[in-house]
Amino acid sequence: MSAARRRSTRPLEVVLLVAMAVGSLALWIAVPAGWIWVAAQLNDDYSFVYGVALVGCPLMMGAFAYGLTKLNGLYVRLTGTGETGPPRSAWLKSMRAERGPSRARTPLDLFMTASVMIAIAVLMAFFFFGSTSPISPYN
Repeated sequence: MSAARRRSTRPLEVVLLVAMAVGSLALWIAVPAGWIWVAAQLNDDYSFVYGVALVGCPLMMGAFAYGLTKLNGLYVRLTGTGETGPPRSAWLKSMRAERGPSRARTPLDLFMTASVMIAIAVLMAFFFFGSTSPISPYN
């Protein structure tokens, strides 16, 4: 890729990276919290709230994941950093097989790993410090 073309696509690359980073966090934090909030606005019954969130959240997460993979594919095509084909699982490979070059890591791989770790940390912080026990006598 020529230096002039690379310079002209740099702003779009940054926008795509920011969109993938924010989208990865939204996938694990904003989507589940949003579905619980929306369902809670519709009805006060806990079983209804969690039932609606249990159905809607995975569907919305699937749509977000699809959008993130499209953004990642666009970024890879724009930068020419490698293939975006699905990785082959380690258990499908022979132990004796020659180790060929592995699939190039993409920014989405990093963002998804980091966002899952952040989401788990947020959930643990909320569980241990932000919520009250429903059986606590001090509520």
